[in-house]
Amino acid sequence: NDPASHIDARDRVLTDDELQAIWQGCEDDHFGRIIRLLMLTGARRDEIGGLEWQELDLDSGLLTIPGDRTKNHHALQLTLPEEAISILRTAPRRDGRGGRPTPAARSRARGAAS
Repeated sequence: NDPASHIDARDRVLTDDELQAIWQGCEDDHFGRIIRLLMLTGARRDEIGGLEWQELDLDSGLLTIPGDRTKNHHALQLTLPEEAISILRTAPRRDGRGGRPTPAARSRARGAAS
C-alpha cells in the first residue's frame, strides 16, 4: 500500500505534509536534533551523526565536514540556516563524548544501546 511505489526511489521526495509531520514528531533530544539537522542541511546521516564541535563555526554560520567523513572524500562546507544554528546552540556540550553535538548518533551507529 505504498502510494509512491510507482516512483523510483531516487526520484521520490517527501511532500510538505510529510516533512511537517516528521519535524513535529521530533522530540527535543539528540535524535530529534539529528533529524532536524538532516532536514535543514541535506547532509548525509553519518555527516551529521558524526558532527564535531570543531567542525562548526556558529558565529559565521558555517559547517565544514572534512574529506575523510564525506562520501566523495572532498571537504564539504555548508552555510547553515538560522534554524540549524539555533538547534546547535541549544545542543548540550558534554565532557567525555568526543566533542560532538550529536553524541547519541555515535553510539547508535556502532550498534550500541543508548
